Order: sequence, then C-alpha cells, then structure tokens
Amino acid sequence: MNIYYLGPKTYSELAARKIRRKLKGILQPLPDIDAVMDATSKEGLAVVAIHNEIQGSILENILLIQAYGLKEIKRLKLPINLCIGQYPGTKERRVYSHSIPLSCCSDYIKNFQQIETDSTESAARIVKEQKSGYAIGRKSTLQEHGLEILAENISNRGINNQTEFVVVKKL
Repeated sequence: MNIYYLGPKTYSELAARKIRRKLKGILQPLPDIDAVMDATSKEGLAVVAIHNEIQGSILENILLIQAYGLKEIKRLKLPINLCIGQYPGTKERRVYSHSIPLSCCSDYIKNFQQIETDSTESAARIVKEQKSGYAIGRKSTLQEHGLEILAENISNRGINNQTEFVVVKKL
C-alpha cells in the first residue's frame, strides 16, 4: 500500500514515516497537495496537515479531503521547529516557503519579500538553484541544500508550534 504525502523532506514526510511504522506502507512523496489527493482518490493512504497551532485550520487541505471523498482513519500531532536558512552571502531580503510556514513566521519575516512555494523543500531547492535568498523549513532540509541556518524556532510562538495531520483513504 502506498502512503502519499507532500514532500520530500517536509514535516509531512516525518508524519508519514511515523504512520508507516504502524501501517507498513511504501512512502510516496508528491510535489503538491493536489497530486497527493488525486493519487489517494485512486488507492492507498495520504498524510495531510489539517491544523497548525499558529495558523489554525488548513482549510485548503480540509476542503480537498472532502472534495475527493476521502475518509479520515487516524490523527497525529508533530512539534514543528521552523528554521530560516540563507544562501551564503545573500544580501537581498527575499524568503521562500510554503504558505503555512510563511504565515507561522510572519513576525520574524515581516521585513522580507515573501514568495510562496509548493513545499518547504522546494523553497530550499529554489534558493540553492538561484544562489540567493532565504528559505524557511526543517533544519535538515535547509542544510541538505547547502543553506546556512540563521535561526531556529522562528514561529510566532517559538517551540510551542505543532501541526496536526490526518491519515485519509478512499471511502
């Protein structure tokens, strides 16, 4: 059985890895949430973020779960440590990330131009490819793309940030 999630190298992947231990599936990262829902509507399971302690309900994902006629079978919460990394030597104030981390870190990045990406991993990849800018995401993902970590726990609520994920399947 496939377990789909937004990824790779995202908090959704961490949640999917926790679920896989119990459900014994094959992890399948997909580049955007629509692809995750589409694949799950045909077979397998998906791990999807639905609520963040700072952002609140992630309405887009909740509506997609309903639109695709998927059924929740499990929930889990993960602590979220959002970090900011920069391409070495960056001078411009442009930060890339998924919409949820951008919102969760709005206090820290209020003086940055904010550019939304499909995932935190794609944000780090874009900064690496452009050899300029900042990205918000998991520390390990930022480091894997050669970014210097400037700060950790930059969420508006610091270390208290959590995201709730659901595991869904076709009805």
